[in-house]
Amino acid sequence: MVWKPKEKKLSAEEAVALAKKELAPYWFGSSPLLAGLRSGPKSTAHPLDPKIVQKTWLLLFIDATTFGGNSALQFLCEWYRRYSPHELNFMLILRFPYQNIYTRTAIEDILIQANDLQFPVAIDSDGSLGAAFGAIQFPTVICLKDGHTFFDYSGADCVPKGELHLQNFLRSLDPGLPLLPVMFSGDSNIPIQKIDTGSVEFGLKSTAKIETAAELPDSIADDRIVLTGNWTREAERILTKDPEATLSFRCPATRLALVARAQQKTIETGIIQVQINGLPAYEAFRGKQLIIDEESNTVLQISAGWLYETLIDLPETDRSITLRFPTANNVAVSIYGLRFGN
Repeated sequence: MVWKPKEKKLSAEEAVALAKKELAPYWFGSSPLLAGLRSGPKSTAHPLDPKIVQKTWLLLFIDATTFGGNSALQFLCEWYRRYSPHELNFMLILRFPYQNIYTRTAIEDILIQANDLQFPVAIDSDGSLGAAFGAIQFPTVICLKDGHTFFDYSGADCVPKGELHLQNFLRSLDPGLPLLPVMFSGDSNIPIQKIDTGSVEFGLKSTAKIETAAELPDSIADDRIVLTGNWTREAERILTKDPEATLSFRCPATRLALVARAQQKTIETGIIQVQINGLPAYEAFRGKQLIIDEESNTVLQISAGWLYETLIDLPETDRSITLRFPTANNVAVSIYGLRFGN
């Protein structure tokens, strides 16, 4: 039997200091403000700063790899502009469904700087914060007052419900408060369809499966994804180093995005050619990250793991999609998932 010295019991101040140190890599724009703690099947949230319980906060939990997460973030930015002057504080909490896909640089450059975020951003790396607040479905909007949940809404209609409740709350504090009309529109509901390529089966309207073929078929059923060439299949992704490889499917919606990542650490980016019905995408169908190269191909330039917005406004007749990877022998590309929206 080996004797071990008894570990020193930490004081409350020492425990908070240790938690802040361990959580610092997961917080942006602020020192850590909250910590999630799991105890068996339960999770609890603990404030690491007194201002959490002294102020009113609006928290948004999103899956950072979905159209829904991106849409909800745009609403949060507008809410910050509208409501932060009324002593309301904001926090964005990111949940990534895949391990190790993100980097701090990507979050700082692609998310925070690109959207000019002026409020704290945190990564819920193990899901404990989301579980503590009951944020199981994404996106979720939660209002905290005096350290307690004042209201919370989840899912596709969290934006209109959350803002209406927020305005009622602010007017309860100041009945004559002038506020802009709530942002109700046909786009208020959040699209949430997605496919994870690491799964053998994944839910859409039907059960879809990934298949391999010797050559690209003339047509593909709605419930199939077809791969040609050499691919490596892992738990969360599919990866190719084959410049002849293809990935083909029929897009079930008007918008398409890819969750992808270039694997090698190099100054070069991974390239994904995107074709519709075997041809480069027309300008009217190109998402903001799809560009045209010197050879008139429509391509995505893939670096850090992220959501790459690819195609928009696709009509029913133009939804046969083929992805090609012409430089994969130099820079391998991983596909984590496909995202669909309308």
